[in-house]
Amino acid sequence: MADAKTKQAEAELALSRRIMRQKQPRWAILGVGALEKLIKGKPTGVAAIVYAAGEGDEAFKFAQGIEGELSVAGWRITKTVPLSTDDPNQVLPQFSSEDMKKLNLPPFSKVGGLSDITVIISPADLHEGFPRAGTAAHALYFGLIGCGFEALPNIDTRLPAGAVRVVIGPKQ
Repeated sequence: MADAKTKQAEAELALSRRIMRQKQPRWAILGVGALEKLIKGKPTGVAAIVYAAGEGDEAFKFAQGIEGELSVAGWRITKTVPLSTDDPNQVLPQFSSEDMKKLNLPPFSKVGGLSDITVIISPADLHEGFPRAGTAAHALYFGLIGCGFEALPNIDTRLPAGAVRVVIGPKQ
């Protein structure tokens, strides 16, 4: 009986922590140095960061936090900008055709967003649907997962090996 009560208390505590975490902004969850510790000493690359604007500044602050963590770990950041389908470099090639433009897809989907954080990588850095081991994309993707984020990968055929685009969507 005591064992069952202990397990119940542990389950309730875990649920309580998960609910608290969901209420926190992602930049607070990221913390200072958490991602950097997980990717330090691993391959670095070039990153562009785009974020969904318009829902307060949560996504912007999260993008800034990721930019800072990557910079300290030795990554080169090319830009941190709001998500825009007016920027042809952000829109994935498969969504650029005239037929696809006629579809009423959300801007987040057009730039490759799949989750509240998506790591868009080069096909050269891909292996069986995930970032290839030993690449900068792999280090970043699994570093984000190690921080507790539910990151998803996507590809952009225009990206060179070693380059990523991090798409920060609305908090889910």
